[in-house]
Amino acid sequence: EYGVDAYSLNPKLEGSNGYDTMGEEDEVSQADWLVSMVEDLERHATTCAAGCGERFLSGGAIMSWVDEWWKGKSVTPVPTTDPRVPTVTRVCPSLKEYLHSPCGYASPTQPDLYVNEEWFGLMAVKKRCSINKVDLLRPRAAYFALKMLWADGGSCTPFMTQYPDEIPYDPVEYPDCGRA
Repeated sequence: EYGVDAYSLNPKLEGSNGYDTMGEEDEVSQADWLVSMVEDLERHATTCAAGCGERFLSGGAIMSWVDEWWKGKSVTPVPTTDPRVPTVTRVCPSLKEYLHSPCGYASPTQPDLYVNEEWFGLMAVKKRCSINKVDLLRPRAAYFALKMLWADGGSCTPFMTQYPDEIPYDPVEYPDCGRA
């Protein structure tokens, strides 16, 4: 199991409820890091055919399909020297499953050096539904990046930027990438 959360922790003390001041969604970093992980897995897979490294992997499962809002109640920040943690502990652990919380723990394995357990989904909850309990989902940038990466058998390596007008691949080098 592997993955990257789509949340950038940057807590501030001011704000109405604490949740709205902890950071922001960061789909671009999630997409960049996840594609890099997938490429690394493919390069070291026992089924790798070209451009391979040492072959020792048989696969992996991406965590997760959709954000898991319930996880904030089971995560308590671990002792660390991270200066963000004292502010985060104002709202974590979270018993409010109806709010998307920033709860997690420090880790060097994430773009912002903090694992936000509730934010690993390739899909985000666009709208919570209280009537039939089926949420409306929206795909994140990581979903589209993986779709593009795998559309032609992994023949293109996309890159994401903070500039939405830039295309996420080189169309001269990969003329079929846009079909994804």
